[in-house]
Amino acid sequence: STQVLAAGQIYGCGACAADTEAKCQDCDGNGNTACNTKIETGEDFKCHDHEFKEGKFVMKPTATTCQRLQATNVKCNMPGDFADENYAVKKNGCGGCRYADETARKCAECDNAECNQTPIKCIQGDGLI
Repeated sequence: STQVLAAGQIYGCGACAADTEAKCQDCDGNGNTACNTKIETGEDFKCHDHEFKEGKFVMKPTATTCQRLQATNVKCNMPGDFADENYAVKKNGCGGCRYADETARKCAECDNAECNQTPIKCIQGDGLI
């Protein structure tokens, strides 16, 4: 899947059309300076998406292609230690966590492409069975 920035959005004057919040942004310009200039994007990157299956979060087999603004850092998100079946991964793994989810440890984030792979969890013990 792909997270697209303003695909097919037309730049113009006036308010954004209804139901276009995801790809249109109102701005205030003036007679000397237009505010509706093209927003520059950075290089695409990939993040992994996760879904809840059989009592745990698992990584989906295909990574998501993410887009970002030119001045925005690469960031991916994934289920955190306290994510449960009610938690939904945000933006298919692209971008950071919502503050409330991160502080509740329901979401974890990292700052490299494809860095949000499901980790292998190990249990430390004394080796005795």
